[in-house]
Amino acid sequence: MKTDTAPVRNASPHDEDKPVGASEYRSRSPLRRFARALVRFTPLRHLIFKQVRTSNPVVALTFDDGPHPEFTPRVLDILREHDVHATFFLIGNCARANPDLVKRIAAEGHELANHTDAHADLSQLSVRAAIRECRSAKRSIEEISGKRVRYLRPPWGKLSLSTLPVSFLCGMRIALWNLDSLDFRKLPPDELVKQLRNSDPQPGDVLLFHDDGGNSVEALPEILQELKERGLRGCAIEEMVTGR
Repeated sequence: MKTDTAPVRNASPHDEDKPVGASEYRSRSPLRRFARALVRFTPLRHLIFKQVRTSNPVVALTFDDGPHPEFTPRVLDILREHDVHATFFLIGNCARANPDLVKRIAAEGHELANHTDAHADLSQLSVRAAIRECRSAKRSIEEISGKRVRYLRPPWGKLSLSTLPVSFLCGMRIALWNLDSLDFRKLPPDELVKQLRNSDPQPGDVLLFHDDGGNSVEALPEILQELKERGLRGCAIEEMVTGR
Protein backbone atom coordinates (compact mmCIF):
# COMPACT_ATOMS: atom_id res chain seq x y z
CA MET A 1 0.00 0.00 0.00
CA LYS A 2 1.31 3.46 -0.89
CA THR A 3 1.67 5.92 1.95
CA ASP A 4 1.89 9.68 2.18
CA THR A 5 4.86 9.49 4.50
CA ALA A 6 8.06 7.52 4.16
CA PRO A 7 11.33 6.84 5.99
CA VAL A 8 14.25 9.12 5.32
CA ARG A 9 16.67 7.82 2.73
CA ASN A 10 19.70 9.24 1.04
CA ALA A 11 19.83 9.67 -2.72
CA SER A 12 22.79 9.03 -4.96
CA PRO A 13 24.85 12.17 -5.62
CA HIS A 14 24.43 13.48 -9.15
CA ASP A 15 27.58 15.56 -9.22
CA GLU A 16 30.96 15.60 -7.59
CA ASP A 17 30.77 19.06 -6.03
CA LYS A 18 31.83 19.36 -2.43
CA PRO A 19 28.78 19.90 -0.20
CA VAL A 20 28.36 23.49 0.94
CA GLY A 21 28.77 24.58 4.53
CA ALA A 22 30.17 21.45 6.14
CA SER A 23 32.21 23.62 8.50
CA GLU A 24 29.01 24.96 10.08
CA TYR A 25 28.05 21.58 11.53
CA ARG A 26 27.69 21.70 15.31
CA SER A 27 26.69 18.37 16.82
CA ARG A 28 26.26 19.64 20.39
CA SER A 29 24.46 22.92 19.81
CA PRO A 30 21.33 23.69 21.87
CA LEU A 31 19.37 24.13 18.65
CA ARG A 32 20.21 20.59 17.54
CA ARG A 33 19.08 19.24 20.93
CA PHE A 34 15.88 21.23 20.55
CA ALA A 35 15.46 19.75 17.07
CA ARG A 36 15.73 16.22 18.43
CA ALA A 37 13.04 16.97 21.01
CA LEU A 38 10.72 18.42 18.36
CA VAL A 39 11.03 15.31 16.21
CA ARG A 40 10.57 12.99 19.15
CA PHE A 41 7.55 14.62 20.76
CA THR A 42 5.70 16.18 17.82
CA PRO A 43 4.27 14.83 14.56
CA LEU A 44 7.10 16.34 12.50
CA ARG A 45 7.68 12.94 10.91
CA HIS A 46 4.59 13.68 8.79
CA LEU A 47 6.48 16.51 7.11
CA ILE A 48 8.39 14.11 4.86
CA PHE A 49 7.23 11.81 2.07
CA LYS A 50 8.47 10.08 -1.06
CA GLN A 51 5.15 8.76 -2.39
CA VAL A 52 1.56 9.95 -2.14
CA ARG A 53 -1.56 7.91 -1.50
CA THR A 54 -3.96 8.65 -4.35
CA SER A 55 -6.82 7.02 -6.22
CA ASN A 56 -6.08 9.07 -9.32
CA PRO A 57 -3.93 7.71 -12.18
CA VAL A 58 -1.19 10.30 -11.74
CA VAL A 59 2.53 10.44 -11.02
CA ALA A 60 4.47 13.53 -9.96
CA LEU A 61 7.08 14.79 -12.39
CA THR A 62 9.84 16.67 -10.58
CA PHE A 63 12.89 18.47 -11.93
CA ASP A 64 15.87 19.47 -9.75
CA ASP A 65 18.76 21.93 -10.06
CA GLY A 66 17.24 24.60 -12.29
CA PRO A 67 16.37 26.89 -13.69
CA HIS A 68 18.96 26.32 -16.41
CA PRO A 69 19.03 28.91 -19.23
CA GLU A 70 19.49 26.29 -21.97
CA PHE A 71 17.65 23.18 -20.82
CA THR A 72 14.75 24.43 -18.69
CA PRO A 73 13.08 26.25 -21.62
CA ARG A 74 13.23 23.05 -23.66
CA VAL A 75 11.66 21.07 -20.82
CA LEU A 76 8.90 23.67 -20.57
CA ASP A 77 8.25 23.50 -24.31
CA ILE A 78 7.83 19.72 -24.16
CA LEU A 79 5.57 19.83 -21.13
CA ARG A 80 3.39 22.44 -22.83
CA GLU A 81 3.15 20.34 -26.00
CA HIS A 82 1.94 17.38 -23.94
CA ASP A 83 -0.33 19.49 -21.69
CA VAL A 84 1.45 18.22 -18.57
CA HIS A 85 2.53 20.05 -15.43
CA ALA A 86 5.48 19.38 -13.13
CA THR A 87 7.20 20.57 -9.98
CA PHE A 88 10.51 22.41 -10.39
CA PHE A 89 12.84 22.35 -7.38
CA LEU A 90 14.83 25.52 -7.93
CA ILE A 91 18.19 26.55 -6.51
CA GLY A 92 17.94 30.07 -5.12
CA ASN A 93 21.12 31.28 -6.84
CA CYS A 94 19.88 29.98 -10.19
CA ALA A 95 16.44 31.52 -9.67
CA ARG A 96 17.94 34.96 -9.05
CA ALA A 97 20.17 34.56 -12.10
CA ASN A 98 17.24 33.56 -14.33
CA PRO A 99 14.17 35.45 -13.06
CA ASP A 100 12.39 35.37 -16.43
CA LEU A 101 12.56 31.58 -16.43
CA VAL A 102 11.13 31.45 -12.91
CA LYS A 103 8.25 33.65 -14.05
CA ARG A 104 7.69 31.48 -17.11
CA ILE A 105 7.57 28.28 -15.04
CA ALA A 106 4.90 29.85 -12.83
CA ALA A 107 2.97 31.43 -15.72
CA GLU A 108 2.67 28.07 -17.49
CA GLY A 109 1.03 26.49 -14.47
CA HIS A 110 3.93 24.53 -13.01
CA GLU A 111 4.78 24.32 -9.34
CA LEU A 112 7.83 26.04 -7.86
CA ALA A 113 9.66 24.37 -5.00
CA ASN A 114 12.85 24.80 -2.96
CA HIS A 115 16.21 23.06 -3.57
CA THR A 116 18.12 25.33 -1.13
CA ASP A 117 19.91 28.54 -1.98
CA ALA A 118 23.27 27.11 -3.08
CA HIS A 119 22.65 23.35 -3.46
CA ALA A 120 23.75 22.87 0.14
CA ASP A 121 24.09 19.58 1.99
CA LEU A 122 21.58 20.22 4.76
CA SER A 123 22.75 17.17 6.68
CA GLN A 124 26.05 18.95 7.37
CA LEU A 125 24.69 22.35 8.36
CA SER A 126 23.79 23.78 11.73
CA VAL A 127 20.10 24.50 12.24
CA ARG A 128 20.70 28.23 11.81
CA ALA A 129 22.66 27.73 8.59
CA ALA A 130 20.05 25.34 7.20
CA ILE A 131 17.28 27.83 7.96
CA ARG A 132 19.22 30.56 6.15
CA GLU A 133 19.68 28.28 3.12
CA CYS A 134 16.03 27.35 2.93
CA ARG A 135 14.52 30.72 3.75
CA SER A 136 16.74 32.60 1.32
CA ALA A 137 15.78 30.35 -1.59
CA LYS A 138 12.09 30.35 -0.60
CA ARG A 139 12.01 34.13 -0.33
CA SER A 140 13.72 34.64 -3.70
CA ILE A 141 11.47 32.18 -5.56
CA GLU A 142 8.30 33.62 -4.03
CA GLU A 143 9.31 37.23 -4.65
CA ILE A 144 10.17 36.55 -8.30
CA SER A 145 7.16 34.37 -9.09
CA GLY A 146 4.47 35.67 -6.77
CA LYS A 147 3.67 32.04 -5.96
CA ARG A 148 3.84 30.18 -2.66
CA VAL A 149 6.61 27.58 -2.19
CA ARG A 150 5.24 24.57 -0.30
CA TYR A 151 7.91 21.89 -0.72
CA LEU A 152 11.59 21.47 0.03
CA ARG A 153 13.88 18.87 -1.50
CA PRO A 154 17.31 18.62 0.15
CA PRO A 155 20.10 18.21 -2.42
CA TRP A 156 21.09 14.57 -2.86
CA GLY A 157 18.15 13.75 -0.58
CA LYS A 158 20.53 14.15 2.37
CA LEU A 159 18.89 14.80 5.71
CA SER A 160 19.78 15.05 9.36
CA LEU A 161 17.59 14.93 12.44
CA SER A 162 17.35 18.71 12.42
CA THR A 163 16.11 18.97 8.80
CA LEU A 164 12.50 18.20 9.76
CA PRO A 165 12.13 21.08 12.24
CA VAL A 166 13.99 23.31 9.77
CA SER A 167 11.38 22.53 7.10
CA PHE A 168 8.61 23.13 9.66
CA LEU A 169 10.05 26.49 10.69
CA CYS A 170 10.38 27.46 7.02
CA GLY A 171 6.80 26.42 6.26
CA MET A 172 7.53 23.56 3.85
CA ARG A 173 7.12 19.79 3.65
CA ILE A 174 10.06 17.66 2.49
CA ALA A 175 9.35 15.96 -0.83
CA LEU A 176 11.75 13.15 -1.73
CA TRP A 177 11.14 10.61 -4.50
CA ASN A 178 10.76 6.88 -4.99
CA LEU A 179 11.63 6.57 -8.70
CA ASP A 180 14.97 7.94 -9.89
CA SER A 181 15.52 8.47 -13.62
CA LEU A 182 19.30 8.20 -13.06
CA ASP A 183 19.78 11.05 -15.52
CA PHE A 184 22.57 12.38 -13.29
CA ARG A 185 24.67 9.49 -14.61
CA LYS A 186 24.48 11.12 -18.07
CA LEU A 187 22.83 8.02 -19.51
CA PRO A 188 21.71 8.31 -23.16
CA PRO A 189 18.02 9.11 -23.69
CA ASP A 190 17.04 5.56 -24.70
CA GLU A 191 18.53 4.24 -21.44
CA LEU A 192 16.50 6.75 -19.45
CA VAL A 193 13.31 5.54 -21.13
CA LYS A 194 14.30 1.94 -20.43
CA GLN A 195 14.95 2.85 -16.80
CA LEU A 196 11.44 4.25 -16.51
CA ARG A 197 9.87 1.14 -18.05
CA ASN A 198 11.81 -1.14 -15.71
CA SER A 199 10.78 0.91 -12.68
CA ASP A 200 7.09 0.16 -13.40
CA PRO A 201 5.61 3.51 -12.29
CA GLN A 202 2.36 3.40 -10.33
CA PRO A 203 -0.16 6.04 -9.21
CA GLY A 204 1.29 8.17 -6.42
CA ASP A 205 4.92 7.71 -7.43
CA VAL A 206 7.28 10.69 -7.42
CA LEU A 207 9.70 10.70 -10.36
CA LEU A 208 13.05 12.48 -10.16
CA PHE A 209 14.63 14.24 -13.14
CA HIS A 210 17.07 17.13 -13.57
CA ASP A 211 16.61 20.06 -15.94
CA ASP A 212 20.30 20.95 -16.13
CA GLY A 213 21.27 18.40 -18.79
CA GLY A 214 20.32 17.46 -22.34
CA ASN A 215 19.69 13.72 -21.85
CA SER A 216 16.49 14.24 -19.86
CA VAL A 217 15.24 16.78 -22.36
CA GLU A 218 15.72 14.38 -25.25
CA ALA A 219 14.13 11.48 -23.37
CA LEU A 220 11.18 13.44 -22.00
CA PRO A 221 8.75 13.14 -24.96
CA GLU A 222 9.07 9.35 -25.03
CA ILE A 223 8.83 9.17 -21.22
CA LEU A 224 5.57 11.13 -21.29
CA GLN A 225 4.26 8.86 -24.03
CA GLU A 226 5.22 5.79 -22.01
CA LEU A 227 3.30 7.11 -19.01
CA LYS A 228 0.27 7.82 -21.21
CA GLU A 229 0.31 4.28 -22.60
CA ARG A 230 0.28 2.99 -19.03
CA GLY A 231 -2.80 5.08 -18.29
CA LEU A 232 -0.84 7.55 -16.17
CA ARG A 233 -0.66 11.32 -16.33
CA GLY A 234 2.20 13.45 -15.09
CA CYS A 235 1.37 16.28 -12.71
CA ALA A 236 2.82 18.57 -10.04
CA ILE A 237 3.21 17.35 -6.46
CA GLU A 238 0.58 19.66 -5.01
CA GLU A 239 -2.01 18.45 -7.53
CA MET A 240 -1.28 14.85 -6.56
CA VAL A 241 -1.40 15.63 -2.83
CA THR A 242 -4.66 17.58 -2.94
CA GLY A 243 -6.32 15.69 -5.79
CA ARG A 244 -7.12 18.89 -7.67
